Amino acid sequence: MKTAHWLVPAVLSLSLGFAPAAHAQTASKTVPIAGIVSGQPESVVFGGAARIEVTEAVDNVSGSPPRMVVSITLLGMSGRGSSTGATYVLSGQTTLTRRLHANDVVEVTFPFSVRGSAAVAVTQTAVASFSFSYDATSNKIVSANASIAALNLPAAN
Repeated sequence: MKTAHWLVPAVLSLSLGFAPAAHAQTASKTVPIAGIVSGQPESVVFGGAARIEVTEAVDNVSGSPPRMVVSITLLGMSGRGSSTGATYVLSGQTTLTRRLHANDVVEVTFPFSVRGSAAVAVTQTAVASFSFSYDATSNKIVSANASIAALNLPAAN
């Protein structure tokens, strides 16, 4: 059996060409988050913490500004209803990929509901706003602040 001479280098180059990419470092910061979500049936005062993680996206194109993967996880968020005193829970994680500026703002929505309510119960939506300074050179989140509020959608025409 004859083996084509080009086949051996081709197979070797393919097997050596797929080395795993270097693992990108993740910058992270945990920040307190609090705010009032006004709405019906009652306003809810929330408090807790959020973890912000930033990692360079692995599919960045050489020579273009890097895209970053931003992950935000809510930690131990709970709230108290202003009129009923009911306990509300708010949890979740979101991940997005975008170009970051040295000082940036990310806003994401999260559902919340009364603690112990059925999984199919109606939930409400809050918007969490994160403003942070990111140093791409040192891969560090220099500072961060977070707040939570009601989702204000524009009125329908």
